[in-house]
Amino acid sequence: MIASVKRWLRTSWLTRDLYQRLYDVKHQREERLANAALTSDGAKVLADFQDVMRKLDAEWYLAYGTCLGALRNHQFISHDLDMDFYLCPKPEAGIEEVKNALSAAGYRHHHDYQVEGKTAECSWERNGVNFDIFVLEEKPEGYGCYLFNRFPDSSYSQEHEFSVSLSMAPHITGKREIDLAGVMVPIPANAEDFMKLYYGENWIVPDPSYTWENSLPSRKRCTKRGYYIQY
Repeated sequence: MIASVKRWLRTSWLTRDLYQRLYDVKHQREERLANAALTSDGAKVLADFQDVMRKLDAEWYLAYGTCLGALRNHQFISHDLDMDFYLCPKPEAGIEEVKNALSAAGYRHHHDYQVEGKTAECSWERNGVNFDIFVLEEKPEGYGCYLFNRFPDSSYSQEHEFSVSLSMAPHITGKREIDLAGVMVPIPANAEDFMKLYYGENWIVPDPSYTWENSLPSRKRCTKRGYYIQY
């Protein structure tokens, strides 16, 4: 019932402009709070997350903008809202084991994105600090993980249905540690190759015109559909 009312408010010509303005105000406030939490408590949550993963013997790495900030100046990117991690699943430490361990440690499970009934990405929060875990799949040409979007040229039968893209990355050649906000954490030994692929050859220099949506040449749209599940 509530979902139906919200859908009507969002789509009716009588209310959609007001709904969008109110949504934008709420979203901007949430972004300010998320950035402040990452700045003040990100290092503490990162260290705690690493302890959970170490006890589980899970293979994980910094990913995307979190890895970019670590390589540039060993800090979180100033405008970032969350942390990003890769998980390379192992038989004894796959994504379900990681989810169970995080829940047991008191982390709040916010949502999953699933493909074919399996978690491909999950989002968590602790002390106001948000982070996403992307599950890597090994392919002949490298590692891939799924990303989720809604495109104007596609139709969707459910509110929480999404198009799926496969974001490709190189094979991981090994592991090394790097200082991020005073915490030594793992990144791929060839992390610079990941950054070149995602952010271009000049990735070390911040680009004010960069947009996440248009700057993933490695992203390939799939015929699969993904589903958002909130907890």
